[in-house]
Amino acid sequence: MYKVSFYFLKNIQSLILLCLFVYGSDNLNHLRNLGFMVFFVAYTASEDLYRKTCKCLVVFLSVFIFGQYYYSLAYRRYENDQSLLNRFEWLSFYTKGFEPNWDSNTPLYFRHTPYVFDWVVLMLMYSLNFINVLFIDKAKSKELN
Repeated sequence: MYKVSFYFLKNIQSLILLCLFVYGSDNLNHLRNLGFMVFFVAYTASEDLYRKTCKCLVVFLSVFIFGQYYYSLAYRRYENDQSLLNRFEWLSFYTKGFEPNWDSNTPLYFRHTPYVFDWVVLMLMYSLNFINVLFIDKAKSKELN
């Protein structure tokens, strides 16, 4: 069981790359999807680059997650500025049709539905980082493989 889980976690980058390609090719008119495609191309070119710079993808996704939550809390400030709303949509802080809808007279402010894909990729990247740190020794890694 240990060897099977190690093999799965060691090759988890293939699953992440597939997800980046599928979600990145969805709509290239948004910064988030453009970033996914850049990471896909760079990480497909070199597995070593992928293993060494995987934290960049985590930071990239975290910026969008925090931006989405910030927008869901402060979107009333930007309701009348259409150019800023278009910029927030390009930054993927919200999706048309899924804007926050809390009423200013209620105490419930936090109504952003998170993008599940972002959180799944973060957890998968954490698993990959765990494997990278745990099995940094090449000889041990080959022995387990």
